[in-house]
Amino acid sequence: MTVSGYGLHGGAAVTATLKPAPADHGVVFQVRSGGRKTEIPALVQYLLPSERSTALARAGAAIGTVEHLLATCRGMGVDNCLVEVFGDELPGFDGSCRIWRQAMVDAGWRELPKYRKELVVEKPLMVSQDDSCLCISPAPVFGVRFLLDYSPSSTRLQWVSCIEQDGYFDGLAQARTFAFRWEVADILRYGLGQGVRDQAFLVGEAGEDPANLRMPGEASYHKIVDIIGDIMLTGIRIRGEFVGIRSGHALNHRLAALLASGLNDEKP
Repeated sequence: MTVSGYGLHGGAAVTATLKPAPADHGVVFQVRSGGRKTEIPALVQYLLPSERSTALARAGAAIGTVEHLLATCRGMGVDNCLVEVFGDELPGFDGSCRIWRQAMVDAGWRELPKYRKELVVEKPLMVSQDDSCLCISPAPVFGVRFLLDYSPSSTRLQWVSCIEQDGYFDGLAQARTFAFRWEVADILRYGLGQGVRDQAFLVGEAGEDPANLRMPGEASYHKIVDIIGDIMLTGIRIRGEFVGIRSGHALNHRLAALLASGLNDEKP
C-alpha cells in the first residue's frame, strides 16, 4: 500500500509504503535517503523534542509527523507494520487520518497467530505543565476525553470524549489539523504547516465556524487523535482512560514515556 503527498509542515513531496510485518515487530519506519536505509521503531526512546508534531530519529535519520499514521494503526487494529518512507516527513494531506484509514481499508490486513499484548493501567498517572495536564486512570476499556480552550482567557470551552468500540475510529479519522488564529503568525514565522495551509482550519476566540467543520468539536477530536497516536509510542496497547486538559504533544510524549517505563506490568 503506497501513499504519496506532501509533508504537513515541510511541504516537500514524500512517498510512504506500508508493508506487512510479523508479530511483535511493531510499527517501524524505514527511512530511505541517498541510497541509505535506516529503521526507526515507533518508540518513545527515538523521540525528537517537538511541540507541534511527533518526530523520531535514529542513527542520523529522522521522520516527522508520524502521529496521524500511528493513530490510524491503533484505530484500525494494526499492531505490526513496516513503513518505507522516501522523505523526512509523512504525507500530511489535510492533517486528518482519513486517507490513511481508507488506504488500510483498501489494502486489508490479517490476523496473526499470536495474542496481542496489553498494558493494563492499575493506578492513575498524570503529567502537567502550567494550566495543562494529561492523565490516565484505570478503566475497563481504552478511552480518551479532552477539554479544549477556545481562547487565551478561557471564556469558551469544548469537552469531547470517545471510547474504543467497533467503528469508533471512523469519525475520529475525519478530524483535521487546526490552529488558533493567534498562533498563525508564529506558525508562518517558523515555516510550519506548509503542506496543509489550504486544508486545515482555524479556530478563533468565538470558537469553531460550523460552516467549515466536518463534525461538531472537530478541533478537540483532532487532539484526541494526537493523543492516540503519541501513546502508540509505548509500543503496546494501553487499557485505561486518558483525560487531556489543554494538553499537546509535549505532555503526550511525557506520559507515553512514563507508561513505557511500566511495561513490566504488561499482561497478555
